[in-house]
Amino acid sequence: MAILIENKVAAAEQDRQDERYHLRAVRSQNEGKFDAFVTCICAPQRYLETLPAASLYQTRIAYEQIRDWFTHEDEPRCHWRFRIMDEAIEQGRRGYKMVVNQTVSDFHLEFWHYLQRHHPQLVMRRPTPKGNKSNWILFKSVDSPRGVGFHVKLDQQCVELGFQGPSVSDILAIQPTWPDDVRVIQKGKTAAVMVRIPFLDRMKRLEQQHEQLRITIQAVTRLLRYVQLFSNVSS
Repeated sequence: MAILIENKVAAAEQDRQDERYHLRAVRSQNEGKFDAFVTCICAPQRYLETLPAASLYQTRIAYEQIRDWFTHEDEPRCHWRFRIMDEAIEQGRRGYKMVVNQTVSDFHLEFWHYLQRHHPQLVMRRPTPKGNKSNWILFKSVDSPRGVGFHVKLDQQCVELGFQGPSVSDILAIQPTWPDDVRVIQKGKTAAVMVRIPFLDRMKRLEQQHEQLRITIQAVTRLLRYVQLFSNVSS
């Protein structure tokens, strides 16, 4: 039995997020990963009240229910967890406000400038101010069809070339074998070709991380050859 949980405090729902949870669960069930599943959203009560009646989450659990459950035991750990949930409820009431981190913002801007100067075949929007959690850098090649793009995921130490629409099986049907260090993975409705990279620290200047940057761009260059190979599948 699988339980797929979407946890929210105040951030807005992504487009068709409930549907994608359901489809992911159905796909995994069909692949034999589990026998049955429940999809659930966990959030403050006032957040849950804003969800449409047609939402595909099968179960809704309010933070207030979890907070109050911890009053059943009179011991320090439960007291601490009660306070944590209470603070999350209060944060949900106030709503999410990004606090700009200048160091992280500068890192993203440096990366953009680097592509502009050295790799004009890669197109990236000029970054806006970023917060602490801005871990991904998104861009595409000049000849990328719609729905095909690169994701440098700093927190996951990888570069992905994502294809919206096709599945892993579609990709493998065109190219069944891959180098040992390249993985084909499914991320919701996006199939991706992924290569591992060293850790790029967004809390440091990009110019201080020459070797990590070189290997990152090398990984992007390797994946560039697949942009057009799978473009007909993505269209």
